[in-house]
Amino acid sequence: MHLYPIDGAVHRKASSDTAWGNRDAIWSMVIAGIDPDPRRAEEIRKWARDYWAAVHPFDLEGAYPNFMMEDEGEERIKASFGTNYATGRTEEKV
Repeated sequence: MHLYPIDGAVHRKASSDTAWGNRDAIWSMVIAGIDPDPRRAEEIRKWARDYWAAVHPFDLEGAYPNFMMEDEGEERIKASFGTNYATGRTEEKV
């Protein structure tokens, strides 16, 4: 599991300034299930999903979209953008 601090410039912008609205987050977590043996893929996948399920109750509703799994669903995507999703602000500004 990788734990990345969310700090600096992220907190100097308002949630409505860019598409990603979770600017009150202080950490971002990435769970990586990796094994060189492809025969263990299902076991590792289950481990990673179980790990995520165990810590998810303590997470914010959304996530940083680049760190999301492909099957997290539309509601989690909407939560990642917060009110910016409803206003169509889903493209980041540099």
